[in-house]
Amino acid sequence: MSLRNNYSKYLLCIIAGAILPLSLAPFNWFLCGVLSIAIAFLCIRNQSSSKIAWLLGFCYGIGMFGIGVSWVYVSIHDYGGASIALASLLTAMFILLLATIFSATMFYFYCKLNCIANTESQDKKQHNYCSQALLFTALWVLFEWLRSWILTGFPWLFIGYSAIDTSIAGFAPIFGVYSLSFIIVFATTIVTCLILSRGSNIKVWRATVLMLILIAVSHIFLNNYQWLKVKNQLQIAAIQANIPQTIKWDSEFSELSINKHLQLTQTVLDKDLIIWPENAIPVILTNFDHNLPQLNNLAKNNSLTIITGVPINDHTGKVYNSVFSLGEINQKYNKTKLVPFGEYVPFESLLRGTIDFFDLPMSSFSSGSTNQGVLNLPVAAISASVCYEAAYPDFIASHAKNSDFLVNISNDTWFGSSFGPFQHLQIARMRSLETGRWMIRATNSGITALINDKGSIIKQLSMHNPGVLSGTIITVTGSTPFMKLLSWPIILLCILIILAILRKSIALFSKIY
Repeated sequence: MSLRNNYSKYLLCIIAGAILPLSLAPFNWFLCGVLSIAIAFLCIRNQSSSKIAWLLGFCYGIGMFGIGVSWVYVSIHDYGGASIALASLLTAMFILLLATIFSATMFYFYCKLNCIANTESQDKKQHNYCSQALLFTALWVLFEWLRSWILTGFPWLFIGYSAIDTSIAGFAPIFGVYSLSFIIVFATTIVTCLILSRGSNIKVWRATVLMLILIAVSHIFLNNYQWLKVKNQLQIAAIQANIPQTIKWDSEFSELSINKHLQLTQTVLDKDLIIWPENAIPVILTNFDHNLPQLNNLAKNNSLTIITGVPINDHTGKVYNSVFSLGEINQKYNKTKLVPFGEYVPFESLLRGTIDFFDLPMSSFSSGSTNQGVLNLPVAAISASVCYEAAYPDFIASHAKNSDFLVNISNDTWFGSSFGPFQHLQIARMRSLETGRWMIRATNSGITALINDKGSIIKQLSMHNPGVLSGTIITVTGSTPFMKLLSWPIILLCILIILAILRKSIALFSKIY
């Protein structure tokens, strides 16, 4: 079939990709994700042309990333100083890059590998439903995983996040968010195959029953299972000062920003712990020396700990986006996972000075060490993360070991009123579920929230309004299975599925290349 005859499929894939983000926050229309996957699978299932398959995947990616990460435009235009035309161009380039590297490549490999599997199969593609569903699922999950580290990683829009409030959420503390993606995609594709086969394929029936059993096990046993032991309770507060991004790094307003955080802090000095958001202190810590003793004494005199975001430099001149504790103990955590262009500029010597977007304030941060431990403070042992780091499942799980609870500080003002803050909060909720730990999330403009060990929001503040979130956090001890195994079991399962379907890996590589 020619490329021209597939126009309707290309359009269908764009629409299918565009509705997938509707299954995620802030919409949470779970069935949109199911429908999106089903359409994509139907479009690619028996496609024999790798060129058409690539284009179908590209179209699907255009729809998914075009809607799902549209907030990138807000960051570039509203706060990055780029014109409408330039911001549109940069956003489009980003979407095209994601669509090319991930969804188009995934569809391409599905087509190639499915053709090989069908060549080796005796019952041919019209009856090979289970293999097709498994192959599609394994590649989907592998490419979500690849998205978390290729080009420093963009771990966003995983379909597994849509399941955080569903019956299968109980698998997250065991195998992580990728296991939820696996279950959703395989359940969707196998039911699609059940419909296509008109219920005549016994293998499809068995796979369908297996998925129903897994869902039932999660709903009845896993969702309410307590993986960790309760230690203590702490009274905490998170400050949301709502400082406009346009004046965030303006030295003339730094005192105003700090004083606003202090005023809100004065109302909750009876707490054990107070958290300020990312870069709440908008000056390098060594330049804050004249105010630092005052803030430190405020914490000591009230027998509490204050955690704040602040840039910190070292003896080499490197500057880090950091978490810093004030009170009886001063400790720091330097952000490891930096955001390209927002916190560092790739190809800096070439791009610096070309446009304002490549010269944003505080866009020359250095990455912190990967082996930093928890913050051992008088109140508790805290696993701290900064903003975007909450999107990395294995990173958070590794750092959460030996911690009592999670703290995530962020400045989602960059997202404006787009999907971004809602998606980011949903991602943070999954980290609590995976690690079995409560989280306090402090942001500059929202969404500041208290999240329990099941990933449920206990309290939250409204966006773009200053306020204080107060509550009780429960500390725990121990590790969930996911914290010990990380994502490797589900990733290895996907690889084994591919190898099992293809049977002869040597023949596989010879035919692809």
